[in-house]
Amino acid sequence: MEELNTKVNELTLLAVQEKHYRDVVDVINASDRAIVGHNIVTYDEFMNDLNSLETNPATDTCVVLSPSGETLGYSDFWAGPEPHVRLYGFVRIHPQHRGEGIGTAITDWLETRAAQELAKAPAGLRVTLGMRAYAAQTNAHEFLENRGFLHARSSYRMTIDLDESIPQPIFPPGFTLRTIGSDETYLRLALQAEQEAFLDHYGVMPEPFEAYFKRRKHYLLNEPGTDLSVCYMVLEGDDVVAVDFNAISLADDQNTGWVGTLSVRRPWRKHGLGLALLLNAFHELGKCGKSRVGLYVDAENLTGALRLYQKAGMHVDYENRYFEKELRPGIDLANKG
Repeated sequence: MEELNTKVNELTLLAVQEKHYRDVVDVINASDRAIVGHNIVTYDEFMNDLNSLETNPATDTCVVLSPSGETLGYSDFWAGPEPHVRLYGFVRIHPQHRGEGIGTAITDWLETRAAQELAKAPAGLRVTLGMRAYAAQTNAHEFLENRGFLHARSSYRMTIDLDESIPQPIFPPGFTLRTIGSDETYLRLALQAEQEAFLDHYGVMPEPFEAYFKRRKHYLLNEPGTDLSVCYMVLEGDDVVAVDFNAISLADDQNTGWVGTLSVRRPWRKHGLGLALLLNAFHELGKCGKSRVGLYVDAENLTGALRLYQKAGMHVDYENRYFEKELRPGIDLANKG
């Protein structure tokens, strides 16, 4: 594929280059501050995402420049796990430049890029392109719906302020808690359990474990905020039955710890392991000096996670909506419950 370089109505669309990186991070964060009040990425986190194993900046990114060279918007594309039939686009536009055709130009680029993957998709499988917009972005909802996207799902950002009232975790008899750490043997076991547990979540597709492990390992070892010394797994004998990956910062918010993923394998659910792991995360992140803990959860989670987090005292900060456009009908490999 050729590197992007085109002009639309005096806007220049380019594949992101090193000279754009800091301006792109500024645009992403300015966009989110205007909607939800906080930044979502640091420069180092952006670089980790950009250098992920499945992103080619030359073909999978788009930065929008004004005639004077000002960075106005940014988008990137991910083809999703193999067989690349659930495609994703990420879009941010500087809040001072909304309504200037930037969203149209970026979405045109995303749909063109998705069409290139569509041509490679195995015959007979349903192919979709997904994009997200915060619930407060009503204009974005209308724009996406006019482009043929439908609101398919919502997720919530939930948080809790840490204080002395957080209960101590209680693990049932016969279960052992241990740190995952960076040892590849334990990391592999933890990610095997995580992948199996998340197969029950909405939209997840089965994929070869080695591909999943390679992608998740790269992310966990390179993400600046992730600290594997405060990530945990629960064992029953030699079986890893539940896993919790935590981060000690969220973007540039050093007061907030983050529960990245918390999962319990199906045969061990309803034993109190999820609540115990969550409370353990609260206490361990509190020891790291955090005064708040947050996470994202599917608003209609198929495994009851939302109820669990509410039971633990977490509350919803805001809603993020997932919009999906069907590019080709067929057999849907994604779990829909």
